[in-house]
Amino acid sequence: GMFLSIGNIKGDRLSFLKELIDEEYDNSNFIEELVSSVNEDTIIRVFSSKRDSDSYLALLYICNLLKDKVKKINVVFTNDYNEHSYSINMMDYKEIDSLLKYEKELSFDEINKYSDQWNELVETNSELRIIENSEILNKRDSDYDKIILNKLEELGKCKIADLVGKMMSEFLINTTESVIYYYLVDKLIANKKIKVVAKGERHHTNIIENY
Repeated sequence: GMFLSIGNIKGDRLSFLKELIDEEYDNSNFIEELVSSVNEDTIIRVFSSKRDSDSYLALLYICNLLKDKVKKINVVFTNDYNEHSYSINMMDYKEIDSLLKYEKELSFDEINKYSDQWNELVETNSELRIIENSEILNKRDSDYDKIILNKLEELGKCKIADLVGKMMSEFLINTTESVIYYYLVDKLIANKKIKVVAKGERHHTNIIENY
């Protein structure tokens, strides 16, 4: 994924992503291949959700990327099928046929509206973009400090993965992507608001507690 909820979307996105997930990351070839392989008769289908930041942002991004290259962009909002389906990743394969009944072709005006919304977000280029009540809000990393620190206080000394898992299970930031939570926890560690008290075999198994 492109994890469009997090960080710089105006500058060097690839460098940011490589640093974020701490491994070789390159989706530039995928984007180039997508753009070069489509023509005006290509039908694009996007699985999105009005309750999941990254999949909704992906819809805006694709509309902006392909609006002048294809005539048809179709969208399927998983939350139209089931309000608790935050993304297609939460669904069984057997549900896909039922989900496709909600496929909708976007009008010219809708495609341009989504494209314009993406460009507005790029210009703002906030630290975080989080969806709340079907609206993308520009946020700062620090907006979630208190939420995370309170949850760690409640749990007590624990693994980073345990804290992230608990926050995800409670949808504290209304998203299904664990990367966002790890990113925010790591920021708090770097800013000396959370301390690592014991190293695990992997980063997410480090034991942490509040300062």
